[in-house]
Order: sequence, then structure tokens, then C-alpha cells
Amino acid sequence: MHNKNSKKIQMPILLKKYELSELVKKIRPSNLQKEVKTGKAVGKESC
Repeated sequence: MHNKNSKKIQMPILLKKYELSELVKKIRPSNLQKEVKTGKAVGKESC
């Protein structure tokens, strides 16, 4: 980021930590993804 004098300034990045229960509460029918068919299982994924 640059200020009016074209000097570089540093800003901290703030990362929010989420709890799984907090995210699950936000699941709604309107934001669910539909199942995607990818064909038969092959290799070790079929075990």
C-alpha cells in the first residue's frame, strides 16, 4: 500500500479463527452445493 508521498507502509494481516460449530450454524439450503457425479470409483478409492 502507498500513501500520498509514495512511501511503502506495512499493515498487519488479521486472520480470524473459526470454530467448526460456528461454520455449521451458517449452513442453509440456499448455500448447499449439489452432489456431483464423477463416475465409478477406481483404484484404491473403491476399497
